[in-house]
Amino acid sequence: MKLGAFEQALAMALKQDGYDLAGEMIKAAPKAAAAVAAVAPAPAPPAVAPAASSAPPRSNWSLKPSAATWLASKPMPVQRPKTDVILRLSGLQAPGMSTLDERCEVERVLSNALLELTGEFEGEYFPLASSSSYPTIPGGMTADEERDLASKSLLFKSRSADVSGQGIFANSARDVAAWLNESGHVRLMVLAAGSEADMRLGAFEKAVAMALKQDGYDLA
Repeated sequence: MKLGAFEQALAMALKQDGYDLAGEMIKAAPKAAAAVAAVAPAPAPPAVAPAASSAPPRSNWSLKPSAATWLASKPMPVQRPKTDVILRLSGLQAPGMSTLDERCEVERVLSNALLELTGEFEGEYFPLASSSSYPTIPGGMTADEERDLASKSLLFKSRSADVSGQGIFANSARDVAAWLNESGHVRLMVLAAGSEADMRLGAFEKAVAMALKQDGYDLA
């Protein structure tokens, strides 16, 4: 009973402030909600999408050679028509039976005769690369000279381990040549075909034969 009187007295005192015991929690709740809202973090602003770039998109590919590029066949060297004749120096052993000294003598005699030619037959003598038998060009022709002669279809490959005495004479136009100690003492050639080439080869042979007579040799 005392608790009931105390409750009634308290309720009457609260009414002076506009409250009663049953409505305290109801009216206090909005204040608590406001307090919670006051301390709650403000919502983050909406994300802004980056502006689109005006630059064109970059390509991620690069030009690369196709497999066909690597597998394509390389161009073959051009083979020039050739009219030739194989001769030997009278009084000397045939190349297959000659000694190294005789081979070097063939080179000496023929290179001297060829280098005396003038006009359309004037040219140079090139000992094969690594040859040591030609005193004025020790070591033979250079790599550049070898490539040049090969590109003109004037180079031959020696079948001997020792290339001493072997070499190539070529005129300035690179259309007339002589191979020394290749398969005979000398192979004279004109890089052409037909009757005109035959006539030119005959003139070349005659000029060489005349030059050889100064050393006492003849072509056979």
